[in-house]
Amino acid sequence: MNREEALKVLGDGHTIWSVECAQEVCENIGVSWSDSVARKHYSYVNPGSSQKHNVYMDTEGEVTVACNTLTSYVMDQLGVEPQHYFHGRGSQAEHNARVIKEELDRRERYPLSN
Repeated sequence: MNREEALKVLGDGHTIWSVECAQEVCENIGVSWSDSVARKHYSYVNPGSSQKHNVYMDTEGEVTVACNTLTSYVMDQLGVEPQHYFHGRGSQAEHNARVIKEELDRRERYPLSN
């Protein structure tokens, strides 16, 4: 996984990721992994909502990582916060991934000011 792929993972607010994928994202972004990010997930169907808001797990109760949890964790570890708040998980995740990218770019330009 490269940084661009890691940022795509962070920007996808409707996905549940494997622990291994989430660990790779953290490694690529340069933050330490914490088992507190992973938890058991179960399928969820919201009646009256569009299909994109439903979650279907292949294995009920599998320990995985929700995108919004991973993105929030990475932002906390980098010491950054969202500049805007959105109602939708997808829009929020895309925004948060941009904030993370901007912080990583800043750290590369000014390495002593981390």
